[in-house]
Amino acid sequence: PPRMPPAFAFTCNALPAVRAPQSARAPRTRMSFDARLRRVKDRALAPVAAALGRRVSPNAVTIMALLAGLMSAGMAAKGRRTAALFGWVVNRMLDGLDGVMAREKGMVTDFGGYLDIVCDFVVYGVLPIGTVLGWARRAEGVWLVLALLEGTFF
Repeated sequence: PPRMPPAFAFTCNALPAVRAPQSARAPRTRMSFDARLRRVKDRALAPVAAALGRRVSPNAVTIMALLAGLMSAGMAAKGRRTAALFGWVVNRMLDGLDGVMAREKGMVTDFGGYLDIVCDFVVYGVLPIGTVLGWARRAEGVWLVLALLEGTFF
């Protein structure tokens, strides 16, 4: 390719910067709120994933999340709200951890993703049922609320 004479290069560099009109610029891509939260979650859980090392598989963490969610639903059905809330928080933390572990260890699989979403759906289905069972002793019409809530999930 031909080289520019030094004088021309100097004059090009000396020209003031002219911004392209707004319509000619490449559009800025904004990160979605979900993507921002995922980055924060991944950074927060990465040390835990590293500490677990290869001793625990991501799929085992998914099953532990399922068990915590089922425990939460059972506690809600018994009216033990604090224990139900604790189980739900543990479920959410483990559900976030399994994906981080899989990505950190290079163990991302289709089966792991499928197992994760199926376990999530099970928990999302049984937790409202447990909550309504816990409230059923105190409220009239709570079954209609449960039917409407479950109908929105599926």
